[in-house]
Amino acid sequence: MLSEKDQLFLDLIGKGELSIDKQGRIWRHIKSVGGLSRKKIRLTKPVLAEYDMPNGYKQIQVFENGKRFTYSAHRLVWLYHYGCIPDGYMIHHINGIVIDNRKENLMSMPYKKHNEIHDLSGYPAWQNGVSSKKREEWHRKTVNSKHKNYLERAKTTYHLRYEMGMTAKEIAHKLGITDRTVYKHLDDYRKEVMPIATPDHYQRETVNNR
Repeated sequence: MLSEKDQLFLDLIGKGELSIDKQGRIWRHIKSVGGLSRKKIRLTKPVLAEYDMPNGYKQIQVFENGKRFTYSAHRLVWLYHYGCIPDGYMIHHINGIVIDNRKENLMSMPYKKHNEIHDLSGYPAWQNGVSSKKREEWHRKTVNSKHKNYLERAKTTYHLRYEMGMTAKEIAHKLGITDRTVYKHLDDYRKEVMPIATPDHYQRETVNNR
């Protein structure tokens, strides 16, 4: 059953104040301005309504009737396309990239199962289903010599470049890194993540990039 907040955000989409594109990004077409007596103005050009949270997820914020309301971006994408989230369920990012809110990358699952996926011995979500031997090999080669989240960042960089079609300069600006670091992330992802996580895909990419 939809909550009042669920219905509020769906109504904002229905009225054209918010929209969701094919990449799962949420855009704002109406902006609230002013102090306590806020009024709404239509933007000449839509702007992204999302902002980054400390945990890496995206969130949006709106002001209605003098009150502020927030909503997780991935949950709103799910709500818009598939309806209310069942009690006791969470929305999971299938590829493990929490900024990838395309509807086909989202699935609902029970809290317990979702927690098991993300709390699996401290290993990144993309390593679920990988043999313990290969996990140990990855752990020995990377975690002991690099920051534990380094390859997760490399995977995000790869996603932005080859799945979202962003340029190296755009990625650098978005992630707050240099162009050189972007290329280093892409190289490390191909060499260290793909052979372990998706060996078949790695072989195809290797051939295509020769």
